[in-house]
Amino acid sequence: HDEVYEEDFENHYFDDEDFTPEQNVFDKNFGGDISKESTKFMAEREDLEKQFNKMYPEADESEIEEHTDKYGRVVNYTVAPDQELEEQFRGHLVVATGPILQDVEIAASITSRMAAEFGKKVFVETRVLNHVREDDHLFEVWLESYEIDLLHSKRKATYSSQEWDGPSVVDDKQMDYLVERVGHLISDDFRYSYRMFDWDFVGQ
Repeated sequence: HDEVYEEDFENHYFDDEDFTPEQNVFDKNFGGDISKESTKFMAEREDLEKQFNKMYPEADESEIEEHTDKYGRVVNYTVAPDQELEEQFRGHLVVATGPILQDVEIAASITSRMAAEFGKKVFVETRVLNHVREDDHLFEVWLESYEIDLLHSKRKATYSSQEWDGPSVVDDKQMDYLVERVGHLISDDFRYSYRMFDWDFVGQ
């Protein structure tokens, strides 16, 4: 599935020394730097605008924007400080899926359930990857908190990965499991505990 994943762009290893806090979407400074990817994107967008202008010299700004938005959109955000959120925040839950209506609706259900259970402790982000096809079986859920944990993977479940024994569909039972795992992983008990593989080097 090389056509779906561009390894250098898609793979972000959050425990890598090169990974900076600003690369986390919830960081205050996210998007503030001019990265290589954003610079390349803006240059390509400018080329698209020039080509469209050349083909349709009478086109207005809205028509040009509509055309370029088909390939990539520029969104400007206004940061609104939220003291309550800053005090309560414990984790960033990411739901990644393709533009499949049923999966997007499930992602919305996850967002609603997490909001009801955890309020501002958990920020839920849905990433709809427009290049993903239905037969890619992509519906991934992971939590970025004190650790980075993959909680659900339709792709791994579909392809019978030996490293994954979870279900492929987020039904009521799996939704309850997600709530339980998120609750545990953002808790103080987990924060001040350790996992056995953290100590695998002992005795080696």
